[in-house]
Amino acid sequence: DPYDLLEQCETSMLANLQQRLDAVKSQDHTTLIREVLRYMQQSGKDFGALSSVNGDPTLPAKLFSTTYQMIYPRFAQRYPNLSPEQCELLYQYLTAGCSSVLSHWVQNGMALSVDEVVQFLQRANSGLLQEYRIDLMSIKRI
Repeated sequence: DPYDLLEQCETSMLANLQQRLDAVKSQDHTTLIREVLRYMQQSGKDFGALSSVNGDPTLPAKLFSTTYQMIYPRFAQRYPNLSPEQCELLYQYLTAGCSSVLSHWVQNGMALSVDEVVQFLQRANSGLLQEYRIDLMSIKRI
């Protein structure tokens, strides 16, 4: 069955990514995202085929899911002014946008370098994240 084969390939790819991230031993989200992108780039055509419309276009989101346990606790600590549900919504919002960018990057041949994509994601997300930090600063001043 082609769907079983697709799922086996995805499972193997995600397991390999998890091993690679475990070896990095960093909880810095930028380092982890850079590693995810490097892995995607090194997987090249395999990753492109697996995440295509004929494969599983949600694969980039699954990659972020793999990093969730490593990134989310630290992410949540940065926003103590948010309820747990609000923090989860913010995280999901950010990762959905990042997943879309990564899908586009893969489907268009990964023309930009890993560092360019990481810098783009940081810049695109910084305004939103800063808005929540400003709210926290306002709360502390009152």
